Amino acid sequence: MYIGLSICLDLDGVEVELLVSHGNGALELPVSLARFDFQRSQLKFESRSDGSKDIDLVSHEITLSDTRYQGTTQLHWRTVY
Repeated sequence: MYIGLSICLDLDGVEVELLVSHGNGALELPVSLARFDFQRSQLKFESRSDGSKDIDLVSHEITLSDTRYQGTTQLHWRTVY
């Protein structure tokens, strides 16, 4: 068995936003649920000759933000627990 492909990406200041759309209409805009800020992370991917694959995400600093109620007052917030 040998490694056919190996990729290592340094993620510095990368922002990923999780969006959801509840309708089938093309005019409906997606709603933000959360934002992930990868300040210092590393993404590794390896593909082996036997067809197996490894994906590792190592984060030294990450900020997670709940954006469901962004722009609303705290009175409108609901708990999910």
